[in-house]
Amino acid sequence: MNALFRIISPFSFTFKALLVGLAIVFGDVTVAAQSIFLQSVSNPDQFIRYQYSKGVVTKIVTDLDKSDATFRIVRGVSPKCSDCISLESVNFPGMYLRHQNYRLILTTISNDLDRADASFRQVGGLAGMGNSYESFNFPNHFIRTLNGALSIEAKKEDPAYYRDASFLQKSGLIDSPAPVTTITGRVCFANVWW
Repeated sequence: MNALFRIISPFSFTFKALLVGLAIVFGDVTVAAQSIFLQSVSNPDQFIRYQYSKGVVTKIVTDLDKSDATFRIVRGVSPKCSDCISLESVNFPGMYLRHQNYRLILTTISNDLDRADASFRQVGGLAGMGNSYESFNFPNHFIRTLNGALSIEAKKEDPAYYRDASFLQKSGLIDSPAPVTTITGRVCFANVWW
């Protein structure tokens, strides 16, 4: 980041004005986090959510279901993965979806293993639509749905697996203002963290 600022220092006023124009505030960099819900490609009437701290896919019926199915996409919580994202709960800030023994759970993050387990690479959907989420610390293992449960599983050359491991990002599920996440020293621009 410092190297970037040295390069653009002659243009610092213009650059700062541009960033303010993009709603990014200097000091600690404040970035509006994207709140989304993830719709299953294999079961379009079902969405990723947590239920009793377990990652599941279910139909969304109640306001609680909507809250439990809404996540913030934030920069990956593992500092070892600069291109990762993490899924933070909207109604339980500071709690993230992570895998533990291959099963997805909602939990707080307290150590390096937790951070690695809660970091995923967002890639183009294996089914040819939406996105798929590859585990950072278990390469080639993707979040997938199977019998209503969420887990990570090694990639298989199987159309059913591709559908189970692909999710469509949807927004606007909860009628509340977009949350703001503070990320010290980094800016996200065009899906790249600086």
